[in-house]
Amino acid sequence: MREIYTSVDLPNDAGRLVIFNWETGTGSDENLVCLEPDGRIRWRATLPTNDHSDCFVAVQLDGAL
Repeated sequence: MREIYTSVDLPNDAGRLVIFNWETGTGSDENLVCLEPDGRIRWRATLPTNDHSDCFVAVQLDGAL
């Protein structure tokens, strides 16, 4: 199981945004996911570049969902 770097709970118990630790990933790894309340992956964010060192390092909610 991958180590969680940081996470943010979504309002109204709608799930959670999770950033996994990029240092434990393997190569180009999409490390930002949105989890359903039951832990299933709702979506995985696509990295903005094809650079193998690219990763997400922060997340914040801005506005209504």
